[in-house]
Amino acid sequence: MSKVDIILVNWNSGNYLRSCLNLLSHSAWNRINAQVYIVDNASDDDSMERLPSDLLQITCIQNKKNAGFGAACNQAAKIGRSEYILFLNLDVEVSESTIKESIVYMDANLNVSVMGCRQVGKEGRVHPSCSRYFTFPRAMNELFGLSFFFPKTFRHATLMKDWDHNESRMVDNVMGSYYLVRRNDFERAGGFDERFFVYLEDIDLSLSISKQGGHIFYNNDISIIHHGNATTSSVLGYRLFLANQSRLRYAWKHWSKFYYLIYGFSLFTLGFFIRFVFTIGKFGLKQVASVFEAYAYHLKIKKRD
Repeated sequence: MSKVDIILVNWNSGNYLRSCLNLLSHSAWNRINAQVYIVDNASDDDSMERLPSDLLQITCIQNKKNAGFGAACNQAAKIGRSEYILFLNLDVEVSESTIKESIVYMDANLNVSVMGCRQVGKEGRVHPSCSRYFTFPRAMNELFGLSFFFPKTFRHATLMKDWDHNESRMVDNVMGSYYLVRRNDFERAGGFDERFFVYLEDIDLSLSISKQGGHIFYNNDISIIHHGNATTSSVLGYRLFLANQSRLRYAWKHWSKFYYLIYGFSLFTLGFFIRFVFTIGKFGLKQVASVFEAYAYHLKIKKRD
C-alpha cells in the first residue's frame, strides 16, 4: 500500500495539471510510495488528455458537474487508503525531495496532525501561507478596509501578513495549496465541509482537527513554488462571489447569530460601497464590473453556467 495519497482537483486547468504531474513524476516519493488521484470538476477543456502517467499511479475521477473543491477532495479521500493525504494545488511546483521530506517529518513528529510548508512566488519572495481563524472582529476589519490601510494596527481577516514566515511554528491553519494531513485525523474531523464550495474550507477543517486535539504545523525547512489563482483568475466576479459566500457560511457555522446578521448586513451595504471605491482606486474602471457581477450572483440576478 502507498504511503501517501496525493489529491489534485482540476477545473479547466489542463496545462497546470500536466505540469504538476510532470513534477510529481520526478519526485523522490513516486509510483511505489504515492497514489495520485485527479478529480476533474466537469472541465470543458482538454484537461484530461495527454496526462503523463508512465511514472505515476494515477486514478482519475471525472464529475459531470462542479461540486466544489472540498467535495472533490472528499470524493478522492474516500477511495484512498494511504496513511497520509496530501491536498495539492495544480499551480504548485514541488521539488524532487519536497514530499519525501514532508513524510519523514510527519513520521518523526506524531503530535502533528497537519503540515504545511514555505510557499515562494516565482519572483522568489516568501508568500504568507498561514492563517488565523476567521473571527468577527477580523472580518469587520477586512470588510471596512482597515486591515488594508492600517495593516500594523488591524490584522488581515485570515492570512498572517504580520509575520514573515521565516521560522517554523504551530499555527491555526496552513493554506490548502499544500496541506498534508494524517488520514485518521482527516476522517475523525469528517473531512471537508462540502457546504464550502471553495475558500475557507481549509480553515474550517483545521479548526475541527484542532478541536479534537490535533496540531497544525508550518515547516519553514520545506518549500514549494506557488503561482496562485490558477483556476479562478479568469473569473474575478465569480471568485469574489464565492469568497463572500464562504465567509457567510463560516460565520453562520461558527459565530453567534447576532454577529452573523451584523456581518451579513454590512457585507451587502457599506461593504459593497467600500469594495466599489477600493476597486476603482486600485484597479480602475476595468475591474469595477467584477464587483457588480459578484453581487449579481448573490442576488441571483446572474446565474453561473
